[in-house]
Amino acid sequence: LVLGHTLAMSCTEPSSQVLPHLDEPNSVVAAWWADLACAGKCGIYAGTHAETGAFVVTWRSMDCWGCGRVTAQAQLWANGRVEIVVTEFSDSPDRRGAMPMVGIENDRGI
Repeated sequence: LVLGHTLAMSCTEPSSQVLPHLDEPNSVVAAWWADLACAGKCGIYAGTHAETGAFVVTWRSMDCWGCGRVTAQAQLWANGRVEIVVTEFSDSPDRRGAMPMVGIENDRGI
């Protein structure tokens, strides 16, 4: 998730960068920054959790180029807390080393 920006900025590369990083995009919440695709029983879902009030984005059973299948979730709370949860990561020995970035950074890239 890139917060407070439009997609017109320079975030078209499918590869990730180390977080935090001063280069754009900034204001990033990366639950699983990689080249993801949806084929079969997968999807991207967003909404507000009824009990906690957190805004939640879930990437369910996504195919990750070079790193298998992943289910990840970013939870953004009204008090500023951010939680990243990875619940599925299928990997194979021939794919190791192609790891995505997981992390957050503020609007200054810190």
